[in-house]
Amino acid sequence: MVGPVSKMLMDVLLLDEPFTAWLVAGTVLVIVGVFVCGLALG
Repeated sequence: MVGPVSKMLMDVLLLDEPFTAWLVAGTVLVIVGVFVCGLALG
């Protein structure tokens, strides 16, 4: 899970990509989805 988050931060810092609420919302949704799937399978 570190890969996608670090890629997002590098995009913002190195490539001057905009850091928007949509980016944060999408990241939170993915993390919550992975957590829920982990609970359902475990």
